[in-house]
Amino acid sequence: MSTSRYTLQRFIARHIVPGHRIGICCVSPSRYSDTYNGHVTVHHDGESCRLRGLSYCEGVWVCPVCSGIIRNRRNTLSQQILTKTIQLGYELHFMTLTLSHTRDQSLADVLKLQSAAWRKVVTSKAWRQLSEQRGSKWFMRSLEVTYGSSGWHPHYHFVVAGVDGSAAVMAQIVQLWRDAVHSLGGTAVDYAQNVVKVDGMNLQDLAHYVASWGGGDWSISREVTADTKAGRRGGRSPFQLAADAMMGDDQAAQLYAEYVIAIRGKKAQQWSRLWLAAVNVTDEEVNDETVHQHELTDDTVVIAMPSYNWPELGSERERFIDAVIERDLSTVYDIADRRRITLSYVQMSYFLGGERYDLSYAGGASREWAAVAGADFRAHGYDCR
Repeated sequence: MSTSRYTLQRFIARHIVPGHRIGICCVSPSRYSDTYNGHVTVHHDGESCRLRGLSYCEGVWVCPVCSGIIRNRRNTLSQQILTKTIQLGYELHFMTLTLSHTRDQSLADVLKLQSAAWRKVVTSKAWRQLSEQRGSKWFMRSLEVTYGSSGWHPHYHFVVAGVDGSAAVMAQIVQLWRDAVHSLGGTAVDYAQNVVKVDGMNLQDLAHYVASWGGGDWSISREVTADTKAGRRGGRSPFQLAADAMMGDDQAAQLYAEYVIAIRGKKAQQWSRLWLAAVNVTDEEVNDETVHQHELTDDTVVIAMPSYNWPELGSERERFIDAVIERDLSTVYDIADRRRITLSYVQMSYFLGGERYDLSYAGGASREWAAVAGADFRAHGYDCR
């Protein structure tokens, strides 16, 4: 059975940053559980499982569960914005802005230098002049953090939209960044910056380009909003550090704890308000860090249990979720039996394949019951995997 993001979440809460807000995530039924008819439900949307009717910590940087939910929504919204921008006739350039760092530098120190350099860039007279030259003040900036052989590597992904996207203008933006870093005592070497012109390419071509450069199957919107992927050039993302810690890497655990402290209060992304206004999107929408449970529809429910039963799962909560993700019906029933939990609803077709066929389960002889359910399922003429 594979390890899910829920299991990683509980490990972080218990063993790396005990006492952090992540400790409340998916542990207790939501105070608004009446909205979900008094049930905790597990949903499958064709790609992944999500839970409804629980309290979430909504930690976009720290929690692998909430981060995935929030960032996926941002990915969709970012793609919509970029698509509309191309339709309006603007050129897009995708940039990566980095600064030099060493293993003995703390993440907090590197982030402080990075933030200060960014402020110098966007508040400078040269930046305003370049915006006028581009014919647009539209920009989007996101922050990504990885850890590699040279220590912490925070860097900005930067998208600019404009009418004049000449190479000379882009080179001046890069030089502005390098000058700002140097003026603060840092170093930003030229070869470590990257500019990709995307004018004339459709969004799908752009997504494939960014995916190949980023080392993963990521669309352009994911590239500018997500930090959960594998780090480039051997670097590890924070959630990879946490996963390594779960495998016994004590240094990775210390690094993740350092990351949690340093990243607090940092903004994951920043969009130009003029850009958002032009495509009818608000700043609140793109920076929303709420887990919207109402987005999960009833037709995606695969398991449901009364809310009062959820705490009864206790230490087997992650194993139960993993069993649902792995479609391991026998383990689901084993846990339900042992914990004396009533499953109000089971979508048998999710676990056994074939057409939709639903049952409720009140416990007793789980393995035998699962076998009987499977036989009954086949008796109806459905194909089972």
